[in-house]
Amino acid sequence: MGPSEHVRRGEFPVRGAMPKAIEALHKGRGVWRADLRSFLGLELRRRWQVPEDADPELVRVIVVARLAAVLAEFGDPGLAEVFWAAFNVGLTQDAESRTLRGRFARLGAGRTKCDDQRELFTARIAESVRRPQRPLESAQLAAARVLLAGQKAASRRGELSAVEAFVDLPRYVLSRFPQERLRVPLLGDGPLVASLGPDCEWY
Repeated sequence: MGPSEHVRRGEFPVRGAMPKAIEALHKGRGVWRADLRSFLGLELRRRWQVPEDADPELVRVIVVARLAAVLAEFGDPGLAEVFWAAFNVGLTQDAESRTLRGRFARLGAGRTKCDDQRELFTARIAESVRRPQRPLESAQLAAARVLLAGQKAASRRGELSAVEAFVDLPRYVLSRFPQERLRVPLLGDGPLVASLGPDCEWY
């Protein structure tokens, strides 16, 4: 298939240094590698719309937001823990987090299973960058910053971790609501009603 056919179909070939960057993004410290900007390469930075003047923190936030967008396409929140462990997101930044082996060991799951899921996700990343990327929304960037803050897994029974909340926000809200003081949002003189589907309505 020639370049013109890719463009006609709205696809852009993965070429140059891009495949290598995508394949190796999980290695070492993952998204916390010191040279993340240069590691991504010019073409992948363009695909993910990383500004040329972006500081290291913003580069990392954008990368996590792009990974989250790919993760959302799976429609399986149960896979999130493996993927974030692979790329070193949402974990305490200690000696164990510096290697992929250490991060997978934290999950208590088999290395082969983790690697298989990580490889599938890596293939999905490569597929995603063939398509035009939508600009990231402020909510996506904010959610990525929450994960990068390294919030520890929830200690209270029934509370979701930051990683779980990222992929299932309604369930996170419902898990926190009974533990918080009552807050009543108002619209004019009356309460604001937000439907949460089959679970309830939030007044």
